[in-house]
Amino acid sequence: MIASLPDISSKTAAMPFPTTLDHPGPPRILIADDDRNIRLALRACLEVEGYDIAEAQNGREALRALVQHSPDLLLLDLAMPEMDGIAALRELATTYRAMKPRIVILTAWGSSTAAQSADRYGASAFLEKPLDAASLRSIIAQVLSLPRNHATPDLPPDHYLS
Repeated sequence: MIASLPDISSKTAAMPFPTTLDHPGPPRILIADDDRNIRLALRACLEVEGYDIAEAQNGREALRALVQHSPDLLLLDLAMPEMDGIAALRELATTYRAMKPRIVILTAWGSSTAAQSADRYGASAFLEKPLDAASLRSIIAQVLSLPRNHATPDLPPDHYLS
């Protein structure tokens, strides 16, 4: 559950970072969610693993942060004000194609239509909130091991986009 994300007491050794990155240092993750508490929980969960974290409150801010931070992975909520996640995905697939990071969709309002739209625009995984920290970390590690332009990873069946 989201409330358990910041719990670092169960943390073991940090996972080694993938070699598919195109820069030195830790992977950069951009968290785009309109809920401040979720952004903080995700940040706490991932910073303890050594990830470099940036945040955005909506899709428009996420596109600006994409240019500024060049993230390796985007955690993108679908339901946000100003520009929702699907609109941001469309922009990423067209205008920002060369800069497009790996994408994991996070949403409390999952639907097969949303998953199909996210898949069409290149998201690697579609996860429903609430999340648990171990699953989130595992999915992120798997998605980060893929090249930027990739096929859907070999994730557990409930995480596939279809």
